[in-house]
Amino acid sequence: MQQTWQHILAGLCTVLKQDAKIRPNAFTPQFTPEKFADVLFSLMLSALLRQDYDPSAVLEIVRSTINHQQDPALGQANQTVMADTGSTASAQ
Repeated sequence: MQQTWQHILAGLCTVLKQDAKIRPNAFTPQFTPEKFADVLFSLMLSALLRQDYDPSAVLEIVRSTINHQQDPALGQANQTVMADTGSTASAQ
């Protein structure tokens, strides 16, 4: 079972490292793709154990934490940074 969990975590880390929708500065030495994958995996296991299959809260955590998107609180400054990096934001 541990081997299966490690395989799932490794796959999730690969996706986090390669997904073009993730902000380039989303991860830091303290907040790594591996740590985020571990948190997401824990949330998925918790939902499975509780038989709570509504992924909306976890998806919102992902969107708010690492995805490119316009943040109304940042307004124009966020759009300028994204334009400077050549990134494009998709409406979520």
